[in-house]
Amino acid sequence: MKTYIIFYDITNNKSRNTVVKQLKRAGFYRIQKSVFMGSTTAEYLQDLRELFDVLLQKEDAGFDSYILLPLNELSLKQMEILNLKLDIDLITGKKIVIFV
Repeated sequence: MKTYIIFYDITNNKSRNTVVKQLKRAGFYRIQKSVFMGSTTAEYLQDLRELFDVLLQKEDAGFDSYILLPLNELSLKQMEILNLKLDIDLITGKKIVIFV
């Protein structure tokens, strides 16, 4: 699994809600309004790319855009997080949470 930051700018509410729902379903964490971070497999990342492609083909997509930024171990270690409660180990899958 690889860790990504996914940024998007989506004007259509229905499309935006679809993306948010899929990212949360994949285990991504919202770190800002239109920015998610998480770890995923190459297969699921391809599914997300296909979803983004479909949404970009819509007539009202206009200037919508998506950025998928892969993060390596060095960039994760050097990341500075200011004024945000974010557990990098949880997001990257190094820490496991079990609900009982």
